[in-house]
Amino acid sequence: LTFDGTDIWMVDRDRGRLDKFSVEEEEVTRSYLTPAFSPSGVAFDGRFFWITDRGTGRAYRMSRSGRSWNGTVRLDSFYGRGTDVPLVWDGEFLWRFTDSDSVAYAFTAQ
Repeated sequence: LTFDGTDIWMVDRDRGRLDKFSVEEEEVTRSYLTPAFSPSGVAFDGRFFWITDRGTGRAYRMSRSGRSWNGTVRLDSFYGRGTDVPLVWDGEFLWRFTDSDSVAYAFTAQ
């Protein structure tokens, strides 16, 4: 889950999408298909949404408008495929966590 200041966003691994849950309407009001084979984490950095993919070992970047997936980051060097990778934005860095080594890794949002 992530919060963009207005709404809650969540990934749906089974359907390969990013869902926008409207706090005001108390329901999912928008869904976006992701390029991820098996999305497992989501974060919002103030400009972009970032999705991690447990199937390919990549992170994908989507514009806030939802009109385009406009960036990809390879995370292969940080973790193995098949692992859920939650994301957190701290105002400067994206942090990803793995359950296999109990360590957090930061990468710069570009």
